[in-house]
Amino acid sequence: MNNKFYYSTLKAAGYKTIIPFVSSLELDNPEVGKMIENAESQNLNVSQYRLESEKKYYVWSLQKGFIMLKPEKAILNYKFKNPGIELDILNEKRFNLAFSLPYNNPGKIDWENVNSIMRPIFPTDSFWSIKLPF
Repeated sequence: MNNKFYYSTLKAAGYKTIIPFVSSLELDNPEVGKMIENAESQNLNVSQYRLESEKKYYVWSLQKGFIMLKPEKAILNYKFKNPGIELDILNEKRFNLAFSLPYNNPGKIDWENVNSIMRPIFPTDSFWSIKLPF
């Protein structure tokens, strides 16, 4: 993923710690498995390869990206801490998946990629989409 626009803009704004992460389901999620079983039970004659592709697309389509920021330099502890209660959503597996995508952290600001109201720069690849507040 190309995050140079966000990284440079946030670094220029003074943030010393920039940690992107995603909310993600695991590929062996039981609900996704049920979806595939339903398709198979209806004899839809769908290949296993296609079912696996649909499963991956479904899981990836639910991903949402976030960024943790701190004005000071900090090191994040990526170890899951069990709160001692049953968790329905953010369990250890999903916590670890949140940080599994590789993000480029160039360490210095690329001023050509800093977004501002005076010089708006939007990502040019099709992965990004502009969302309106209404």
